[in-house]
Amino acid sequence: MKMKRGQAIVEMAIVMPILAFVMVLAVQFAILGSAMLALNQVTYEGARYASVNQAAAQAVYNYMLSVGSHLKKRGQ
Repeated sequence: MKMKRGQAIVEMAIVMPILAFVMVLAVQFAILGSAMLALNQVTYEGARYASVNQAAAQAVYNYMLSVGSHLKKRGQ
């Protein structure tokens, strides 16, 4: 019986770092996906603002910064 308990501990010691790595990797991909979606939204908003308002480049840049800060506050 002690032999099986020792085997389970060794198996767990082998599998746990791999499982932890996969979990961290999944979280990192979720963060990356969220950042990509936020960047897509900001570029869409900036392009729309530029086409509707015929604004100068600096005005579009300032607008995109304001949209980006609103997305960050909302947690997107």
